[in-house]
Amino acid sequence: MREIDIKRKQYTIADFLSWKREGTLELNPPFQRRSVWKPGARSYFLDTVVRGLPAPIIYLRERVDPSTRKPLREVVDGQQRLRTVLGFIEPKCLKDYDAERDYFAVKKIHNQEIANTAFNDLSDH
Repeated sequence: MREIDIKRKQYTIADFLSWKREGTLELNPPFQRRSVWKPGARSYFLDTVVRGLPAPIIYLRERVDPSTRKPLREVVDGQQRLRTVLGFIEPKCLKDYDAERDYFAVKKIHNQEIANTAFNDLSDH
């Protein structure tokens, strides 16, 4: 039986955004389900991120894309969380972004300070 090499690494949101822009992060590989989180769940999760609270681990499978010879990261678990954060920061990086399906604003009940504020309008503090 083949041994699986599991490594624990920490990545930043900027890492995931960079990989998505480069085309080396696949949020929805064939074994993944489609995006299903409702706007309220996205709002709640984004509040968790903004407050710096712990979030569940994101599992990636890394392989080399044979056509480009670049590392390709496939999301095994964490697609909804990554779509939420990346879609809030830079919706255009999600090739299948659909404003009707994917747009959300942080709700006042989750975070009064950033409620209904776009990422580009947030302060640096």
